[in-house]
Amino acid sequence: MPGTHGGVSSANVNLPNLGLVTLTPAGVKVSASFAQLTGGANVVHPVAPGVSVFGSLAGDYKMHDHRQEFDQNNWGVAGGVSYLQEQNLFRGTLSFNTLNVDYRRFRNVTGFTGEWIRQIDELQAVSALVQYAELDYAGDNRVRDARLYGLGVGYRRAFLGPWRPLATVSASYTEEDNRRGRDDLAREIYGFRAAVAVTPAPRWSASAGATYQVSDYKTPDVLLAPFPRRDKYYALDATGSYAVTRNLSIRGELLLSKNESNIALYEYKREVASIKVRYEFK
Repeated sequence: MPGTHGGVSSANVNLPNLGLVTLTPAGVKVSASFAQLTGGANVVHPVAPGVSVFGSLAGDYKMHDHRQEFDQNNWGVAGGVSYLQEQNLFRGTLSFNTLNVDYRRFRNVTGFTGEWIRQIDELQAVSALVQYAELDYAGDNRVRDARLYGLGVGYRRAFLGPWRPLATVSASYTEEDNRRGRDDLAREIYGFRAAVAVTPAPRWSASAGATYQVSDYKTPDVLLAPFPRRDKYYALDATGSYAVTRNLSIRGELLLSKNESNIALYEYKREVASIKVRYEFK
């Protein structure tokens, strides 16, 4: 999904109903450096043959050098049960997540996800999921409170030979129903993703992926345009990782993304490059 602080490239934007308008600096794309700290824990406990309960806790803090208004902290908890029956894995998960921007609450998400994964053979697997979530925003953003209903399918294929490639493709459909009577903020979301991961050498791993997402909003925002908003989001991502030890790894990440819209106010490009150091307690 597009980030919470994507900005347009120019302060001057031409809107269908308002003509040429000038945005405040907070709405315009800027470059910034950031530091990120992430931590988490996972617990899995078998309770019967093929049945396990699990829980997780995760937190993420992102701090920018000169743009404190973009600082974010994000934490969440999740738990559920899984059932393995021969080639089929069924999993149900309850989750809660809260996002703070500029050290103020921005959004809470409470949800449920049901998953089915079937191992076709040693190299192939298919999956399906259903999802429901409640989105609760803070302050002036409360008009964006919504319910999400989602469906998704996926296919995974491993290949024998050098580098051991693993290819995945997935498609999803999500309906976002606004709970405040703002159908101009309600939308249908169609998502597609393809990715490949390889292991080129011992301790090394790499991956690359492409994401395409279309958002069709239900009704026009009468202030901005006489027609409903339609966004198209494109993203390319790549990662490379080196395992220094069994517990310690170094990872590089690159994300190139673009959001096109029939309303210029919502168009932006975003490029993010990062280096991460990870330590796992095993």
